[in-house]
Amino acid sequence: MKFRAFIAVEIGELPELEHFHSELRDLGAGVKPVDVHQFHATLKFLGDTEESIVPKLEEVMRIAVSGIRPFTIRLRGSGTFPPKPPARVVWVGLEGAEPLTLIAARLEGACQALGFEAESRPFRPHLTLARVKNPRASSSVVSLAAKYAGSEFGSVDVNSILLKKSVLSPQGPAYTTVLTLPMVSQ
Repeated sequence: MKFRAFIAVEIGELPELEHFHSELRDLGAGVKPVDVHQFHATLKFLGDTEESIVPKLEEVMRIAVSGIRPFTIRLRGSGTFPPKPPARVVWVGLEGAEPLTLIAARLEGACQALGFEAESRPFRPHLTLARVKNPRASSSVVSLAAKYAGSEFGSVDVNSILLKKSVLSPQGPAYTTVLTLPMVSQ
């Protein structure tokens, strides 16, 4: 059986993000903020994944975090992808995320060897805060992201990566954790 999957680190709820998130919600139906209970940074989107391959993914994830100790990332600044209208994504930047970049690169190569499609864009560590569903909302979104471009949103300790299952619905995606691979402190 197949499920829609991705590998990520959980960000968790950050009180410092609440005002920005609230302003995004206030922009209306053209903007779909991510549920605050589901904040994460995607390291590798897998798409449709056979359940039978989960043990191989676990080994790939184990190798990807090999030699990387738990670390802290800072959430700072915001912007949009693309940076000018029509924006499609509102993001918050992740500083101190060099280990995430290394993990993502390791995952990319190993997942390709398992038959997953290569990512066409370079990895840029970020937290997706909202998706823009209506191009008419784009200018407001770009202005709001610029307002928070220099803001500090707190820090998060990263001590594991997760294989997540995503179920899409009209209310938005629901994520469940399939497996958690902790980083080893040595």
